[in-house]
Amino acid sequence: MTIIICLILFQIKHYLVDFHLQSQDQIRTKGTYGNIVGLGHTLEHTLGTTMVLLPFLWTHPVILLACSFFDTIVHYHVDYCKMRYGIKDITQPKFWHQLGQDQLAHQLTYLIIAAIIVHFT
Repeated sequence: MTIIICLILFQIKHYLVDFHLQSQDQIRTKGTYGNIVGLGHTLEHTLGTTMVLLPFLWTHPVILLACSFFDTIVHYHVDYCKMRYGIKDITQPKFWHQLGQDQLAHQLTYLIIAAIIVHFT
């Protein structure tokens, strides 16, 4: 049951941060490596991931921080690559393929983190 609850919380976190909190400035600047505004989006994910993990890993703070850091690094680079090298025209099928690849990479990250949680709880 732990893994299901964890994955549900990750889905909610991802939905809120990617589709409600993300500003147009963040979207526009994610393709410029190191841009502070684009980094803000990733830091929102970091905070959300830390909040999701806290109930599960509060007795393992190093693992909690390592998982949050892992999500931060992966999320930032997946978004950067999509924005820097991806198709921007939503009428092109390749745009939707790349968006799907982006979301798949984020979901696989959450599955890896969930497996780590199960191991430590």
